[in-house]
Amino acid sequence: MKPEMKTNLRKFFWHLLMAVCVAVYAAGLALACDAAGREDFKTFWAFAESDVGRMALKNTAVLAGVLILTLYFLVRRIWLAMTLVSVPALVFHIISAFKMALRNEPFYPWDFSLAGEAANIVSSGVTLSPSKVMLLAIAYVGCSVLVALVLDLLILRRNRPGWGVSLTVFAALALAFYSLCGQWLSEDYVKAHTVPLRMYNQRQTYRENGFTYAFASNFYEAQMDAPEGYSASTIQPLIQGSTGSEGSVQPNVIIVMSEAFADIWNARNLQFDEELAPTYLALAEQYLSGGCMTNEYGGNTANCEFEVLTGYSTYQMPNGIVPYMTYLNQDTANYTSFLKDRGYTTLALHPYQRTFFSREKAYGFMGFDEYYSEEHFGQVERLRAFQFVSDDAVADRIIAEFEKNEPTGKGFFCHTVTMLNHTSYYASDWAEELQVGMTATCELSQTEYETLRSYATGIRYADAMLKKLVDYFSRVAEPTVILFFGDHQPSLGSPGYELMQRIGYVADNTTPEGILALQSTPYLIWNNFQTEPTAAQMDLSMFHLVPYMTRMLDLPRPAFHGYMDELFELTRGVTRKVSLDGDGIPVQSLQGEAKAKFDEYLTLVYDGLLGEQYANADLYE
Repeated sequence: MKPEMKTNLRKFFWHLLMAVCVAVYAAGLALACDAAGREDFKTFWAFAESDVGRMALKNTAVLAGVLILTLYFLVRRIWLAMTLVSVPALVFHIISAFKMALRNEPFYPWDFSLAGEAANIVSSGVTLSPSKVMLLAIAYVGCSVLVALVLDLLILRRNRPGWGVSLTVFAALALAFYSLCGQWLSEDYVKAHTVPLRMYNQRQTYRENGFTYAFASNFYEAQMDAPEGYSASTIQPLIQGSTGSEGSVQPNVIIVMSEAFADIWNARNLQFDEELAPTYLALAEQYLSGGCMTNEYGGNTANCEFEVLTGYSTYQMPNGIVPYMTYLNQDTANYTSFLKDRGYTTLALHPYQRTFFSREKAYGFMGFDEYYSEEHFGQVERLRAFQFVSDDAVADRIIAEFEKNEPTGKGFFCHTVTMLNHTSYYASDWAEELQVGMTATCELSQTEYETLRSYATGIRYADAMLKKLVDYFSRVAEPTVILFFGDHQPSLGSPGYELMQRIGYVADNTTPEGILALQSTPYLIWNNFQTEPTAAQMDLSMFHLVPYMTRMLDLPRPAFHGYMDELFELTRGVTRKVSLDGDGIPVQSLQGEAKAKFDEYLTLVYDGLLGEQYANADLYE
C-alpha cells in the first residue's frame, strides 16, 4: 500500500472515530441541556419518557452533532467546534431555568431584544444560584471539551485533511444541517409533532415540548397574522355607532404607574406595625378605585403601560413579548395623541435608561412631545442599594413640569413610570430605621423575611408620593385628574406563586379568584374638581382604565372609548388566565356574546397596531 494511501486511511479512521464520539457527545449534550433547563429532575425524566420528548431529544442531538462536525471542518479544531455549539445551548437553557424561577416564565425568542435590560437589572444585585443539575451539565461540557482539546493536540492535529477536502466536507455538512433544520424545525413539523402551545401556561409548554421545540413554537406564534377577512369593508361595521365627546371638563391628566405597587397589606399572615398605604386606602373610599387586571406578573412593565395608554389588550400576543419593541413601529393612535391633537402638552417621565423596553422609539410613535429619562433627573434623591431615583423626586419633577407648562395655557398630560420599588429586594436596601416593622405568622426564611420587608417599605414610599401629588394638586385651581396604579405584582421569590400563597395573599392560586388577585394591582382615579367625588369600586382590565376614567368623569374622549364602553358591558376584563364577565364575576374564559365581542375588539387592536389603521379616522378624529 502506498504511503499516501495509508496516510489518507489513517486520517479517515481518526475522523470516523471522531464523528462517532461527537454523536455520543451530542446525545449527552441534548440530555444535559434539557435537564439543566428544568426546575427538577422529575420533570426531565417524564419528558424523556414521552413520545414528544424522545423525538425532541433525538432531533436536538442529531442537529447538535451535525453542527459540531460542520463547524469542525471550518475551524479545524474539534474542541472549538464543540465549544461554539455547547456553550450557547447550555447558557440558553440555564437562562430559561433562572427566568422561570424569577418570573415564572421561560426564555422566549424575543428575549434576545431584552438582553441589555436584563443584564443591567441582574448586575444590580440579583442573586442566582445554579442547581446541582446545572453544575453537572457544565462539568460534562467542560470535561468533554478538555478531552477534545487533548485529543486534538495529540492526534487530530497530525491527521487533518487539506483545506480543499475540509471545505468540501464543510459545504456538504452545512447543506445537510440546513436540510434537517428545514424539516425538523419547520412550522408544519413543529405543530404536527408537539403538544399545542399553551399561551396561558408557557411553563407547562416548555415542560412537555422541551426547550428547543417550545422555543420554536413561540417563534412561529410571535408572527401576528391579519384576522381572517381583514379589510376596510369589514372594519367599518364594527365601529358604527361608536361616538366620543369633548367632555364637560378638560383637565390636566397625570398618569402614575407605580412600580410593583400591590396590596401586600392584604396578606393574612403578615402584620405591619404601620399602615403601608394610608393615603391610597383613604382616597380609595372616596374616589374611583379597585383592581386593574394585567397579563403580566413580576415584570414586563412596558406591556402594562401599553395597555393603559392605547386601550389595546396584549391578550393575543405571545407571553413575554413587548409590543413597544416588536410591534409598535408606526404612528399609533392612543389617548396621548388624542390629547395632543387638542392642544395638550404631552410628557413622559421614567427615571431609568432611555432605551429601556424601546420606550424612546415607542413614545415617539405615540405622540409624546418630550420624554425625560434618568439622565434628565440630575442630582436628585436616590434610594436603595440600586440607587434608583426616589418616588419623591419623581413627584417633584411632575410638579415642576406642570408649573413650567402653566404659562402656556395648554392642557398638561404627563405619563410617569416610577422605578424605586423594582425587584429585587434586600435588607441592605434601606437603613434599619427606615424599614417598616413586620411580623409573620407563617414560616419564612431569613431571605424571604428581608425580601418582604424591603418590598413593603417601598410601598410606603410610593404611597407618600401619591400624598405629595394629591396635596399639591388639591391647591391648584386648574381641574386635574390623577390616575395612580401599580403595573404588576412584585417578583418576591421562587418558585412561582408559592410564597404569595404561604403569606396568605391568596388562598388558592389555581381558582379564578386566586388568579385574579395575582394578576391585579390597585388603582385610584382622583380629581380636584368634583364637589362630591364619584366613589365607586370597580375591578377591570388595564386596557379599560382610561376609557372608564373618561366616561365616569365626563372627560374628552375619542370614539374609541365609546366602542370600549360597549365591550365593557359584556366583559370588564380579560387576561390569559382569568376574565371578568359583564357583572365583574371572575370566569375562566369568556363565552358566547362576550367572546364574540372581544374577538371583534382584537380585530380593531390589530388594525390600529399592525394593520392599515382603517378605523383611526372614525375612532380618533
